[in-house]
Amino acid sequence: MFDCYEEQKKLVEELVAVKSVVGSPGCEQAMAEHLFGKLLEWPYFKAHLEHLRLIQTKGDSIRRASVLALVKGGRATEKTPAVFLLGHIDTVETGDYGRLEPLATRPAELEQAFRELSKTPGALPKEVIEDLESGRFMFGRGALDMKAGVASHLLMLKTLAENPKALNGSLLALFECDEEGDSHGMFSAAEEAKAMAEAEGLSIKCGICSDYSSQEAAIYLGTIGKYLPCAMAFGSSSHVGQVFSSIDPNLLISDITRAVDYNTEYCEESLGEITPPPVSLKQTDTKENYSVQTADAAYVYFNWFALKKSQEAVIAILKDICAAEGKKSIERINGAKKAYSGLLRGIRKGGEASADPEADIPAELKPFSTEIRVFTLKEYAELLGASLSSPGPGQDVRRFWTSEAARIRALDPDRSPVILVFMAGISYPPITVEPDSELGRAAARLGCPVRTYYPFISDASFISLLGDIPAVNLGTYGRDAHMYTERAEMRYCFETLPNLTWKLLADILG
Repeated sequence: MFDCYEEQKKLVEELVAVKSVVGSPGCEQAMAEHLFGKLLEWPYFKAHLEHLRLIQTKGDSIRRASVLALVKGGRATEKTPAVFLLGHIDTVETGDYGRLEPLATRPAELEQAFRELSKTPGALPKEVIEDLESGRFMFGRGALDMKAGVASHLLMLKTLAENPKALNGSLLALFECDEEGDSHGMFSAAEEAKAMAEAEGLSIKCGICSDYSSQEAAIYLGTIGKYLPCAMAFGSSSHVGQVFSSIDPNLLISDITRAVDYNTEYCEESLGEITPPPVSLKQTDTKENYSVQTADAAYVYFNWFALKKSQEAVIAILKDICAAEGKKSIERINGAKKAYSGLLRGIRKGGEASADPEADIPAELKPFSTEIRVFTLKEYAELLGASLSSPGPGQDVRRFWTSEAARIRALDPDRSPVILVFMAGISYPPITVEPDSELGRAAARLGCPVRTYYPFISDASFISLLGDIPAVNLGTYGRDAHMYTERAEMRYCFETLPNLTWKLLADILG
């Protein structure tokens, strides 16, 4: 057993003190350089400098870096078994601390400020005051999410570095930036991590992430998947006084949103877990300024959780929804045209009506075809003989893909309405670890609660970048991550977590 409480507490305070707000120029770079410098002081890395790298994020809008560290243990064989340790070094912003923001990264001073604040009735929630009085928690931005987890992994590296025979295998650790943003750090660092693993002859057995849990201190087998499927409708515009000449893309998209939002038909069940239903994260048309012309295009993208489904399966589902709802939308417009025609005939005075009632209907009130074209963006581009571009480093992928869809639409000589379906953002595929698998049985032997599917996007969501590797989350425990009352339960984070992690490593690597 590690007797490491005081050592880990001091280390976490040190890491929290280095402000590393995601997207804030200089912050994440300073954290990476601090960590790199700390590891560089270890005798192991002085002797094996090639096993330690500061990885700059490629094409980033700001300069920031991640740290990759390898400690080799066990016997030298052609393929050395190894475990991939993952953790992020960035945090969310600190503006929510208000006037206490200068103390957000100074745990002891922040706790004292909270104690003073608690004397004012209603200034702090009751449960926060109770946790303050218990003395069990460390407050501060990043203490829970997830610098206590980073500290635990640093202890694993240090232990093996000081005694290479302690495990019959190696530890490859990645501490990356930008996890709280668009994950640019992981995409740059994973490539180098994979290259180092191959160059050093490592056989990655699994990944262990140390991200936080607020519900209970547990180990999670695998992780939930998260997709951002988008439906973009291109209609036909007109002056509002001739509204029946147009097909409003906002109507098409609204009907699609109504069919998807909160629809439990699209919840997915696996291993006793169930996903929340999909919900829209943005719905808008593409008009930049006010005018009395109806919109040409509109889009919606959804948060769509998955436990088993691939991104291709989710796109196929949304494509079917768009086809069904698009037909309903056109039928609704046609119904309105027919009703309006009746209103016109009812108020028309003078003259003789035509023997053919339809002849009195203005051209714009003739019904549209109920068929509406629906394609994936890839299918549409191929149909038009066009090629799709890819977003560059640092680009907002959501804006890129909606702009790319509009570019391809402009190439279509057929101006009839079309709905395009595509992924508007980064896809995080789910990872399933069966409880009866080798890793699942090792988790069960820890003696702590075992749950399936970590419910948040985390570093483990990117393990697929290194190959078909199972992953678990064995991380920090506390309350209120991403809130100004964020706090880590110290006994668990500084002592229990490192001991559980080492026990799992010993079980996996021997």
